[in-house]
Amino acid sequence: MLVLTVYGIKLYLGIRRHGVRGYLRGIVHLPGLPGWAYGLYAPLVLAEVFLTSLFTHFIRLFANMFCRPFLFEELTPLGAGLGVLGVLMTIVMTVFEMFMQFLRTFLFAMLAGMFIASGLRGAH
Repeated sequence: MLVLTVYGIKLYLGIRRHGVRGYLRGIVHLPGLPGWAYGLYAPLVLAEVFLTSLFTHFIRLFANMFCRPFLFEELTPLGAGLGVLGVLMTIVMTVFEMFMQFLRTFLFAMLAGMFIASGLRGAH
């Protein structure tokens, strides 16, 4: 849902700023490209902007949300028999997990910002 929301914002802001025709022209127009090449170039670029970029943003978000340090979480119960070391290791791994959650959130915000900015720019 987050990816579709960011995608909708990207399209809305890009079209609002440039208009539909200006937005599409900014995406497709490449200075110096011969006229006959637009028949090959335009469908590829439009597919990249409207389909592939949505899919890649979804994959990045999915990977960031579900990457977790499984190895460390599975190792912390082994230290429980050692008492203090087990408790300290659990605390350290919890802090590490919180740090990773912050990094995932920051990364998604940066990627969403770059994605929306690409819609606002409209040109290559």
